[in-house]
Amino acid sequence: MSVTSNRSGGAQLNEIVYFGICIDSNDPLRAGRIIAFDDVSFSSQSAAKDIATKKQERRAAIEAGEFVAWSSDPETMDPDVHIPFLPLNLTTIPKEQESIKIIYYNGENQGQNKLYIGPDHSYPHLLENETEDTARYHTSQAKGWDNPPLGVTQNPDSNGTFPNPKDIAIQGRNNTDIILGMSDRLPSKKEDSKTSQVKTYNAKDLAEQPEIEDHPQVIIRAGKFIKNPDKKLGSQPLTNKELSFLQINHFPQTLKITEEPDGQSTELKDEKVQVIFEYDIQLGVDPVDFTNSISPLPNLDFTMKFSLLPNMNREGETQSYMASDVDLETKFLFEDGIMISNFTLNKDDAVKQINHYLTSFDQHNFVEICKIPSGTTGSNNPHYGFTPVNETRVKKKLNTSGMKGHPLYFRPGPNLINFLTKNDPAAPEFAIFGTLNSGNFNTVRDAIVKFIEEIQLEGVDQKGYGLAFTSKPDKRKIPTETKDKTIKVVSFEEGQQGYVSLGSQNIYLLSHNSKELGDIQLINNYGISQLQYVDDIDNKTNSLVRGEKLLELLDLIVDFTVSHTHAFPGMAPVPTSHGGSTTQEILNKLLKAREEVLNKNIRIN
Repeated sequence: MSVTSNRSGGAQLNEIVYFGICIDSNDPLRAGRIIAFDDVSFSSQSAAKDIATKKQERRAAIEAGEFVAWSSDPETMDPDVHIPFLPLNLTTIPKEQESIKIIYYNGENQGQNKLYIGPDHSYPHLLENETEDTARYHTSQAKGWDNPPLGVTQNPDSNGTFPNPKDIAIQGRNNTDIILGMSDRLPSKKEDSKTSQVKTYNAKDLAEQPEIEDHPQVIIRAGKFIKNPDKKLGSQPLTNKELSFLQINHFPQTLKITEEPDGQSTELKDEKVQVIFEYDIQLGVDPVDFTNSISPLPNLDFTMKFSLLPNMNREGETQSYMASDVDLETKFLFEDGIMISNFTLNKDDAVKQINHYLTSFDQHNFVEICKIPSGTTGSNNPHYGFTPVNETRVKKKLNTSGMKGHPLYFRPGPNLINFLTKNDPAAPEFAIFGTLNSGNFNTVRDAIVKFIEEIQLEGVDQKGYGLAFTSKPDKRKIPTETKDKTIKVVSFEEGQQGYVSLGSQNIYLLSHNSKELGDIQLINNYGISQLQYVDDIDNKTNSLVRGEKLLELLDLIVDFTVSHTHAFPGMAPVPTSHGGSTTQEILNKLLKAREEVLNKNIRIN
């Protein structure tokens, strides 16, 4: 006879296999037994009420002496005790409220031999405790969700977090597992050429290389993922790349990496632009006047300015504009003014004056920079970003800002630059000039471009704008450096190669026989608490030594010891030895030794 559950939607269930709920797993004998109810009689609408009712009935029966809790004695046998179907070493003991599957030897067995398998899980990141509400999602007992809870997908955010089905894995509660295999670490054969690890090396015939093929690997890890703070139950966890782990690898061959010549490369020896120089016409200037060639030429209102480009402003914002990136339209986050001047001259005299000030700053002739330009008016014109206005203060302004004056970039300002970069009279940038029209635009533009091209700096190829990387006319361009390139070549030799790795924020190697730094008493044999690590074990262990850094210090001491001299007998040694080492070098090394020589995060007792 088959048994039908009214929670199965009418589906026939196997007569000896049922769903159930764990009520208690705290077996006093530690034999893996649990107290559980089968939920064949529960209704989907009132399962919680039914379970609560059965718990009350169970308590009443125990109080009435009908049976003894957890008893396996035939006289007092607990009818709700279930034992593991699998051997205890292969069994995950469910927690209270977790879903399980119950197996009876036959459908009418109400006594002994009640077995369970479980707990049930639908989400791999909820192994610490997943109740029936979501645990049965992949079964006929699932709730009728209109929108099922979000699950874990093949998402880059959690790559490697959960065991690959090709590997054998033991997944533990609380974000832990043991993986026997390494399938998720293998690059796909089709993707070898796109894998960054492979592209670094000249590695041919990848399919034949043990690094790309399966090899023995065991990983024991804790904290493999981070719960996503931005989503709710069932959300995609995030891969934790700073987990704690023990990794064991064994490779059938020995891998070697050598470097071989691979031609040459040319690299820019780029630097940050330090100073920007801009010249422009003021608002209200009629651009048509640039076409005027009568004598005397009409005066126009111009402006020019020098500004530093500091790395940081007072609000803590940062900027860095490399010489190779700055162009006519680069917009800087902030500037620190050195000098800004508004002046009125005809266009020919304006060219001479702009070139004079540009060349003066370029050649560090700061005396000329401090002179008032021709055609200026007003008590605060020009305006200087330093006081008093003299050569010494200009230099101090540069030094305190960490600037050298070069690289220097010069260009027309926003009103002139449009004529250099745009040739459409209907462009909105030209709407402010009421005298411009399609009939005179090209003539006006040509005149302004000619004006701009007369602004020049010796050694700069472009006219009107450009970069002066240094103050030397023959070294205006960004210098380059040619380097010999090498490529890493992978090869394999006979002989096995194995690795054992420990990874964590802090690593402790403890010996029960070592008590020189203090006796470390474990509270129990179920692990060490975070509190004991910080408050006890850390004080009874020493930092591990970085061998190569220690040898550097010893080499320096030995070199000085065997090659030093004394000016006079009984006097201190001469600070510099014949070998070139100095007492100051040794002292500096000793001061850094606690950080360089000692690794405080790897400790032994």
